[in-house]
Amino acid sequence: MDMLIRLYAVADRPPPPDVTVRRAMAYERTEVLECIQGWFPHTPGWVDECALAFARQPVACHIAIEEGKLVGFAVYDSTYRGFFGPIGVDPTSQSRGVGSALCIATLNAMSAVGYAYAVIGGVGAPEFFARLGATPIDGSDPGPYWRIETKKG
Repeated sequence: MDMLIRLYAVADRPPPPDVTVRRAMAYERTEVLECIQGWFPHTPGWVDECALAFARQPVACHIAIEEGKLVGFAVYDSTYRGFFGPIGVDPTSQSRGVGSALCIATLNAMSAVGYAYAVIGGVGAPEFFARLGATPIDGSDPGPYWRIETKKG
């Protein structure tokens, strides 16, 4: 399922204490991609989408850092223009507000480049996004994401 969020109505939420959320820098690409692979080994497409976000200008990836350590990422305009995601937080740092702060910073960046709405594609946690104001898009399951099936033998 995909969800839609009004970027002009996103409420600010500060990150947890000692967490900094900011746009990633090009030289952080390798570290971010390696973290995504380590945290989410069953979602290889996330690495590809994030790599593309680093090719955008400005970089379309935001990161969360705590005590000098990367603890989360969020991207936009990757597989599709106007789409938010993927977003991920180090499993040891989840449920502390890092994801919400990352999401909001990234959605605000989308607003700053001229989007009024964002599509959150292939939502895996609808309740998380609903708390931020997103609503389901009727008829979006299955959405525009698909996997290439390979035949062996």
